[in-house]
Amino acid sequence: MNKNFARVLGALAIALVSQVTLAAPITAGSQLSTGGTLNVIGGDGSVANATGLDFTNPLSNGSGDGILTGYAGNGDLTAFTCAPSLTTPCGYIRDLPSFSSFNGLDFFIDTDANGISNADTIFSFTLNAPLTVTRVPGTEDAAAALILSGMGKLYFNGFDATDGLFTLVTLNNTTGTTTYSATLFSLGTSVPEPGTLMMMGLGLAGLVAARRKSAV
Repeated sequence: MNKNFARVLGALAIALVSQVTLAAPITAGSQLSTGGTLNVIGGDGSVANATGLDFTNPLSNGSGDGILTGYAGNGDLTAFTCAPSLTTPCGYIRDLPSFSSFNGLDFFIDTDANGISNADTIFSFTLNAPLTVTRVPGTEDAAAALILSGMGKLYFNGFDATDGLFTLVTLNNTTGTTTYSATLFSLGTSVPEPGTLMMMGLGLAGLVAARRKSAV
């Protein structure tokens, strides 16, 4: 192998590998707390008998995905906050039409101001199946409760994709719109970005192909 080619190949490998190793997962225990309003889908309209959730968006007359009315973080997410507001959305949360047929949702929670998945997204969470649903019937002294939980991936600018846990709690003994609180909790395990690994493979393959061509 030509020495100059070997040097270039080595430099490329080091540069690309460093892109994989320089980033770090979101530290375990870091979390983002948020909330908003929702309407129950199915059952008798009470949260304890819900078969799905329709997160509300007062800014669009109730249509489309729901908005986050505020959030606050700690740990690696401490500086990541948005003051509660019903006029300017802090982010978006996608509806859960059916718990029983849930197969996972990319960008389930998205803090992009445009509410869509693109390069401007600051923080997002992909919720994986299965979704755990816990129902607590109401009593004379306590409201009915619905608790959702599931695993997924946290994406935050400057960090590797990180395993995370999602929980949501809503309490209500009546029908109609009600509030909820949700938490995204980092488990601290990272997954190298596939795009970076692909770039490394393509770069090395290109150099090898160029070397073979020049040797003919």
